Amino acid sequence: MVDVLPKGFHMGVEYKLFLVPTPAEFMPELSVVEELLNTLTHECWLPEFACTIDSPNCGPMKYNPIRYHSRRKSTFVRRKSIPSAVPRSFLWKLFRTEEPSAPAEVEERVPMFIDADAPFDERWLTEQFKAEGLLLQYSINEALTQQLKLPLDRLDFSFDGYYYDINFAVASDFLTVNSECLEGFESDCCEHCDRPFGTTHDDFFCRERIPLECPHCSIPFIPDHRLFRTRCPFTGEDKHVLGGPVARFMIEIDCGKCIPNSSVNVAPALRELCEHVLGCKLRQYDTAY
Repeated sequence: MVDVLPKGFHMGVEYKLFLVPTPAEFMPELSVVEELLNTLTHECWLPEFACTIDSPNCGPMKYNPIRYHSRRKSTFVRRKSIPSAVPRSFLWKLFRTEEPSAPAEVEERVPMFIDADAPFDERWLTEQFKAEGLLLQYSINEALTQQLKLPLDRLDFSFDGYYYDINFAVASDFLTVNSECLEGFESDCCEHCDRPFGTTHDDFFCRERIPLECPHCSIPFIPDHRLFRTRCPFTGEDKHVLGGPVARFMIEIDCGKCIPNSSVNVAPALRELCEHVLGCKLRQYDTAY
């Protein structure tokens, strides 16, 4: 347990909330995913396909807020980045060593989203999911926020105007969110054979990916039996919870740089509606990064 940090402090520059099913291995039928998307659209939690927004500069204009990312299409771009280096003064004081050579640029594969050309339906979802991974994104700009219900339980921003994305991830294995506030399981080894489960980074989802069963002894991986360390992004308080943000189906509200002044919750009406359509309970986690 760390000391409570000053009010308004947060660990990071962007903020996200996650809803994951209980149990973690729950996987909705794609027909249920379609029903969820349609219901959320009808109830004004999600925008319509090719909707109309009022632009301050251009007046009414068409806007398509729906995008997707699927392994069935080549949707990666390559981006060059430079890894961070330890400052010379730090190394010199500790080890009296020479300044390290400048780090070389490395290439990263960055997933890119494609604009949807029609609303998502079960047939399309089934075809795309054959590649074992699918991300759906509803991008809510400031103009659209005036037409939709707020997905948070309150507005807690110290500025006017906000935006967010609502993302839906569907995977054939478990996805887990790791960040400064969501630190992961205490052990990534199988309880039966004590060998690593084979967690890998999946640049498609920008998540860690865990197989459904141990690759060595075939014992199923059950996240809800394991402790996951979390930390409040506003107070720094540590907690250990069973399961954590690990699931095959995940709903994410990405607030970007619109960081609230304190922890907020997913709007109760939104959470209850999702639970009703999916037929399972959802638990919430948040992080700043």
